[in-house]
Amino acid sequence: MELRDVRADELEKLIEHFVLAFQDAAPRERFERAMYDDTTLDLSQLKVIVEDDKIVSAVRVANRPVRIGGVRVEMGGIGGVSTHPDYRRRGYSTRLLEAQVTYMEEQGYDISMLFGGLVGFYRRTGWDCFPEHSCSVPVPKALRAQAGDGPYTVRQYEEATDLPQVMRCYDEYNAHKALAMVRHPEYWQDKHSQYLGCRPWLVAMKDGEVCAYVSGSPEAISEACCRDGHVQAFVTLAEAILSAAMDAEVEELTCRLPFSHPLLAVFGGALDERISHSVHEGMMLRVINLRSLFDKLIPAFNGRLQQAGLAVSQPLTVGFDQVGQRATLRIHGPEARVCDDEPELPLDISGREFFLLACGAATIDELAETLALRGISIPQQYRKLLRILFPKQESVYYGCDHF
Repeated sequence: MELRDVRADELEKLIEHFVLAFQDAAPRERFERAMYDDTTLDLSQLKVIVEDDKIVSAVRVANRPVRIGGVRVEMGGIGGVSTHPDYRRRGYSTRLLEAQVTYMEEQGYDISMLFGGLVGFYRRTGWDCFPEHSCSVPVPKALRAQAGDGPYTVRQYEEATDLPQVMRCYDEYNAHKALAMVRHPEYWQDKHSQYLGCRPWLVAMKDGEVCAYVSGSPEAISEACCRDGHVQAFVTLAEAILSAAMDAEVEELTCRLPFSHPLLAVFGGALDERISHSVHEGMMLRVINLRSLFDKLIPAFNGRLQQAGLAVSQPLTVGFDQVGQRATLRIHGPEARVCDDEPELPLDISGREFFLLACGAATIDELAETLALRGISIPQQYRKLLRILFPKQESVYYGCDHF
């Protein structure tokens, strides 16, 4: 048995391995595009186990930087976790995941993400669940009459002219959304990301400029973003989306968007039937380097402290433990910093609770009751502090950024 990076001349063998290991879970084209058309791919990100002169197990790390608190953090996306049917139950996937964690530590990653159904298995290796939202929008038989023409017009996306402005919409809209990927121009245009849906469908125009866009089809919306100050463009886009769905005789439109997305509010106001919402736990997150993550978040923490006008007269220290790592936040005056002090408040929380807090999906007040059941009591001055450091935020990870 040999654990190593895949070689360039083995990519076809690796594709064959994925097809066999995943069977009908994904088409062959998806694996081919991931190997040949993903501009972020480096062969050092692909680790395999070779036995009997063939690839029998594989795991990939994809480079997917994201934002948390408006700050870029480095995230490694774990994908292609697979073992040949004849070589399963030998611990190969576990060994590869451990090797990839070491790789991510060496390469300076802060966190990791994966998608999978084997929750218990991945929890044992350090990942934990994080909620994703989706909804089903009932398509009406007819649209309600509009009060009058708005300032926006809608047309099909044209890559040759629209891409720079669409990228601006994406960057402005997602600048402070937790887990939104930091996309580079080449990523928007590579065939792998476009295959997964990184290609707008409709754009909303005003004064000759793209002010908002949606990605998807009359059956499903995967992404919807707008420029600052142009949230009303979603009203015109919603009408165009519903009209297209009606023309295609679609009964329900699937949206993989946060519950609070303004497009969903527009849909809700235009329909007689209720939108049905659901939460999925297929996304899993893991800390790779806790100290590095907090170091990067310090500017966001300090901005929140200053905005709240909080100046701590006596130092407060709160410690976080994740996958065998500890980082202590020390707050004194109007500033926070990361230190190695023994914390006054060791906050013993799970990986899921940590990311709910860090990404703003839950506040400390929302977690307090669950923590109390485990005997974790949070003094009032610390609860006030944690409310400020970890406010409610919107989080989103778009489907076309999967790996």
